[in-house]
Amino acid sequence: MAEFTVDSQVYLRPFKEQDAPDYLQLVEDNRSYLRHWLPWVDKTRELRDVLRFFEYRAKLARRGSSYTFGIWYEGSLAGAISFNHVYRLTRRTVIGYWLAASFQGRGIMTRAVQTLTDYAFRDIHLRRVDICVAPDNQPSRSIPERLGFEKYKYVRNAEWLYDHYVDHVVYTMRSRFWFPAILDAGIEPTTKTPQF
Repeated sequence: MAEFTVDSQVYLRPFKEQDAPDYLQLVEDNRSYLRHWLPWVDKTRELRDVLRFFEYRAKLARRGSSYTFGIWYEGSLAGAISFNHVYRLTRRTVIGYWLAASFQGRGIMTRAVQTLTDYAFRDIHLRRVDICVAPDNQPSRSIPERLGFEKYKYVRNAEWLYDHYVDHVVYTMRSRFWFPAILDAGIEPTTKTPQF
């Protein structure tokens, strides 16, 4: 699976078994924050939970249906980003992401999302990328907005989160609009080639 040197600070690659302790510690340090937005946090308590997650995501990657990458910032694990689903027939994917609170506000996730969106359009020839975000999760919403994604629709009761449903705002980007959108936003197109 591809690995990406986004720039001198940010690096994306699939998780390896040896990443499990750092991943678990990052979740522990951010548990209450992450739990507010993500449904899997309570199921991530021990190393074996993380290792099961890594193996499951690796299996999906081998099938070509989903790809998950860790995000490293200046050598430290900062979060994760993934193509949650790759729909080959309709050439569409959904990007999901999370970033530890201490790494926010540095443009890390914007750069990571830009890199994976480039990869989706340039290398695996998808036609559409969606991002689904809870309406009141403004830090996550600002990323597709900054990158020129269109606010596509509002989905009520889109996700069950522990004891209640959460609505989603769905942002979308189509391949034919991607490069003009990032240029209009003043963002340089990604030109780096992924490492395999």
